[in-house]
Amino acid sequence: MSILNLPHEVLDLVFSQVHDKTAPPTGTHFPLICLLALKLKILCRAVESQTAFSSLCLTSKSFLPLAREHLYYRPFRFRENDRSLEKFLGLLPVLQQLQSPLSPLVRSLEGITSFLDQLTAGEDPSDPSSSDDLQLLAQYGTSYKFLYRLLEICSNLHTLELALYKSEQLAEVTQSLAISAPTIKTLHLRESMQPVLQETLDHHTFRHVETLIITEIDSPIDLVGVIPSIKLPLRALQFDRRTLNIGLLKPFIPDNLPSLVDFTLSYDRNQHSKINIVRALDLLPTALQRLSITWHSRRMRISSPPSLDRYGCDPDYHEIPLDSLARFTSLRTLSLHRFQGHLLALLQTLTKSSPSLQSIDFLYSRWIPHDRTALLTPESMFPSTEIYDTLCTFPFLRYIHLGYLPTSRREDYEDLVDKLRERGIRADWTECRPKKV
Repeated sequence: MSILNLPHEVLDLVFSQVHDKTAPPTGTHFPLICLLALKLKILCRAVESQTAFSSLCLTSKSFLPLAREHLYYRPFRFRENDRSLEKFLGLLPVLQQLQSPLSPLVRSLEGITSFLDQLTAGEDPSDPSSSDDLQLLAQYGTSYKFLYRLLEICSNLHTLELALYKSEQLAEVTQSLAISAPTIKTLHLRESMQPVLQETLDHHTFRHVETLIITEIDSPIDLVGVIPSIKLPLRALQFDRRTLNIGLLKPFIPDNLPSLVDFTLSYDRNQHSKINIVRALDLLPTALQRLSITWHSRRMRISSPPSLDRYGCDPDYHEIPLDSLARFTSLRTLSLHRFQGHLLALLQTLTKSSPSLQSIDFLYSRWIPHDRTALLTPESMFPSTEIYDTLCTFPFLRYIHLGYLPTSRREDYEDLVDKLRERGIRADWTECRPKKV
């Protein structure tokens, strides 16, 4: 059967899988849909995603309605190596055409703040690199006028990204959102100033928000006086900041704790962050379903694995807080990036506290013996047989990333990967660099 002859509903599922950020498609969909979606994903990786979709539309008019929906879903896919603003500026005239069917297709403005930053830079006539865009820019005035007009005509927004510095900006945004406010479920506030951020969260326009993403907000002197606990019925909270400040994080934990099921924390390591990790976890509801914690180090290159002679206990790595993790009873997904600890003890704790885990991700993490005085051997750090037996006790587990394992040879743990695959568990891991001679 040709793909062009597939029913509209099947094509819609295929395109939704291509649009989905997760990869590859899971077994929850029909095998044919998974295969087609995977092929289209490969195509979209080979060339720029929107170009691939546009080319696909030219093959048959059957693809046009579905591809158009996914082309306009999130139009601001900004890339650092793309300095031309013309195609982004050209979006507004297309969307605001009389009775245009395209503006309701725009569901996400994620990435628009990067575009606005570039647009602001383009407002400088002395910048020769921006001359091609000045004529287009002149049609819309300042960069924020471009945003306000976009908000006025996109009536079906689901995700909104903002960087707010003044109350006047918030007033313009909320006025422009009059038609799409009820549909906004995800709000991303980037580098916003106090107290504008609190004004935003208190505004009735955003009372339907279920997912809140906070990126690099400033720290007011009076945390308690400026940021009272938010009242939104949040289901997901993502907090990304260079410094892990528990006083700044705490007010964003919603009063209605049972509503929160998804928590993501990303921060740069500092001398206080270890104790703050435990305090942050203690703030969260025990019925949390998804937990992700990542710490970044500017002096360490993520792409560079540790060498075998430096695999042991590293003072720069935070230890996994077993007691705090044991509080959670309903986890489905757990991600701990760049941590260290005793893996077997961690897994044994999770089998008792969170037996419903489906995905475990220990990317960039490393393992140390339970007995710190023991001789550092691959088996003492990673007892593969016991770890396999423990992983098999998770009835719903389908994926695990084991982090860095204490070897420089891929063949050392391929038997473990094969055995887990036979049990329906896909396993990934990263080898270390060989010891220096």
